[in-house]
Amino acid sequence: MAAPTSSASACSGERWPPLESSPEVFNQFMWSLGVPRGEAEFHDVYGLDADALAMVPQPVLAVVFCFPDPPEDPAAPPEQVSATEDKESLDGVYFIKQIDSLGNACGTIALLHAVGNACSEISLLENSGLDLFFKSTASMDPYEVLIS
Repeated sequence: MAAPTSSASACSGERWPPLESSPEVFNQFMWSLGVPRGEAEFHDVYGLDADALAMVPQPVLAVVFCFPDPPEDPAAPPEQVSATEDKESLDGVYFIKQIDSLGNACGTIALLHAVGNACSEISLLENSGLDLFFKSTASMDPYEVLIS
């Protein structure tokens, strides 16, 4: 994920402003969309060894892993996975397919995945943005959510 856009890049036709990859930004965004403060928080994870993981507050409801896109191989065939296959393999998992035309939506999509898959542990504010979004997209396949 990238740093916040400048006014120049926001005016250059980007469709989605990037969400800064920091717990503070993720928390503020999540709370503003309908997760009550105290229900859940994002925290940094500094390593995967036992000592670093011991510093992470429990219980852990989701992990957002930031990594760069791999370089494109022009010789590689495009991925062709049908929405039906995705739906079947992801039964019980809230998943949205990020589409290229959205651009910088990876942080927002990560937040939606984290909260959407932890809804059984989090009480969303009734009629909040996230509550309405998850209710309206619950029966959609991963491709329908962002193109509808």
